[in-house]
Order: sequence, then C-alpha cells, then structure tokens
Amino acid sequence: MNEIRIRLKQLALFGSFILVFTTAVKGQAAASKRVYDYAEVMPSYRNDTPRHWLTYVSKELSPVLYRNRQREGEEIASLYLRLLIDQKGQVSNVQITRPHLSTRCGREVREKLLTMTGWTPARMQGKPVSCWVALPVSCLKWQ
Repeated sequence: MNEIRIRLKQLALFGSFILVFTTAVKGQAAASKRVYDYAEVMPSYRNDTPRHWLTYVSKELSPVLYRNRQREGEEIASLYLRLLIDQKGQVSNVQITRPHLSTRCGREVREKLLTMTGWTPARMQGKPVSCWVALPVSCLKWQ
C-alpha cells in the first residue's frame, strides 16, 4: 500500500512538472510572437544614422518610383511606410499607408523593402522583439 502511495506521489509530482514546463514554454512562444507598436528600444537601421537610410532610399526606392513615373505618369512626392522588423532584424512585413500606389509600383516597393538588411531589432526587457517602425520618405528631388 505504501508503494502505491509513493508511486502516486511520484506521478503527481511528474505531472505537475510537465504541466509547469509546458505552460512556461507556451508562454515564451506566445511572448515571442507578439508584435509591438512601440518598444523600450525601437528598431534602428545601421546604427540609426539618417545618412544610411537616405542612401538606401536614393539607391533602391527612387529608381522604382522613377520607373513608375515613366510608366504611369504618376509623380509621388512622399511615402509613408510601416515596416515590421522581426526579432532577427529582418523586414517581415511592409505597409504603404500613403499614398495609394499602383499595384505594380506597390509590389516593387514592397519587394525592395522586404530584402532590406541592416536592421537592429527592437528590445523589450533586454530581449529582441518584433516591432513596427513608421518611416516617412520624401521622394522629391531638389533642382
């Protein structure tokens, strides 16, 4: 009879351990999938130097917008972008909030931004997290 009680206690203890362990793992997975609009430390592009961002825009996005202007005659003065920077520092989603671009131009801009490298992910409590970052882009060329 004592052996049965000891076995039951061992099984109860083991079951409690499994329950606590799986709950902790699920909690960590849920926390890692959370997407923030604002973080303690926001994502930064190449050490948050504006020169690098402006260089990227002029080399990568301006040609796409120029081709769009040639094809469709649509001049774009500015863009408002939201980029989702994941925990690894990669762009995982792109939203173009203003203006409404043609389907083709919007697709080309998204493709360029999704291949963009050099981001440092946001941090919450010292851990990397996924976070949205809003970026206004001036597309005017001064003469």
